[in-house]
Amino acid sequence: VGAAVATVTSTDALTWTTRTNATVADLFGIGSPGTGSAVVVGAGGAIATSSDGTTWTAQTSGTTKNLYGAVYGNGRYVVVGAAGAVLTSTDGIAWTVVAVNTTNDLRSVGFGTQTTTTGTGASATTVTTNTFVAVGAAGTVLTSNDGLTWTLRTALSANTLNSVTFGGQFVTVGNAGSIFT
Repeated sequence: VGAAVATVTSTDALTWTTRTNATVADLFGIGSPGTGSAVVVGAGGAIATSSDGTTWTAQTSGTTKNLYGAVYGNGRYVVVGAAGAVLTSTDGIAWTVVAVNTTNDLRSVGFGTQTTTTGTGASATTVTTNTFVAVGAAGTVLTSNDGLTWTLRTALSANTLNSVTFGGQFVTVGNAGSIFT
């Protein structure tokens, strides 16, 4: 993902093959359910999808805002971008713009599933929580359990947060060496 017509793929991370994009927009982010399919996002609301990583099809996003990050989780893609843009799709083709309570640029979105067990034995209760986290300018953090309804959280920093990931816990990084868990 990068400047116009610069999608490359690899099965071993050693040998890379250039692919022709369905868009000439600069591309900034990619999300995948891990099945070989993917969604790429970029400048001017560009979205393209692929079922195999080699053939790409442009989709209509419903926005002209730059889109910076994409993730797949809990049966849906979530895309974030400039001026608080959040879009969601269950198939990567039909996109819905979702209202959120910020106009700050959103730079990245992550997804994680956490399981919590309380009690013991027969009275034990296990709860699984799916969470999307979007981060961006001025330390902006938004959370959602379904990708449709978002809650603006207290800013973590005055610095822009550029990326978020989940590996048992959410970790976000940003400008000036910012790292938050």
